[in-house]
Amino acid sequence: MGKKSVYIGLITILIIVIGGLALFKLTNKQSQTNNNQAVSQFSVPNIPVSEDLLEKFMISEPTSTESINFQQLQQTSTQPQENLYTLEEVSQNNSKESCWTVIRDRVYDLTEWIDKHPGGEDKVLSICGKDGTQVFERKHGGQEKPEEALKRFEIGKLRQ
Repeated sequence: MGKKSVYIGLITILIIVIGGLALFKLTNKQSQTNNNQAVSQFSVPNIPVSEDLLEKFMISEPTSTESINFQQLQQTSTQPQENLYTLEEVSQNNSKESCWTVIRDRVYDLTEWIDKHPGGEDKVLSICGKDGTQVFERKHGGQEKPEEALKRFEIGKLRQ
């Protein structure tokens, strides 16, 4: 549930960046005679874009001649949005149908894990809708496998 939203968000940001690069290339093409020179003058650090990829997203005519602030676009795209939840929101997900918990101020959706937990579903159900930090630490603190398993279910951070 949460990971899908993050992936969709990242894909959307990537499409926006690529579309912006394509629009930038089109506006430079009109004002410069050498297309290669226009492309080589523009570079966005940490965002490799091939010529083929730019051409794939090009539109036939530019829709606007307004300049695009690529530095601001890059700053926005490199700062992932983190979901924040209140303890009240977590407490509303306190059943087998929707089981959220807080462990070390991170929020986890353990709904899919309930039936798979090696220690039995009652162990997971006991921390649904509340802060399960002490229970988790007491049983699994510092153990690599449970820590890795937990990471897969993270959906956000507890809002302080």
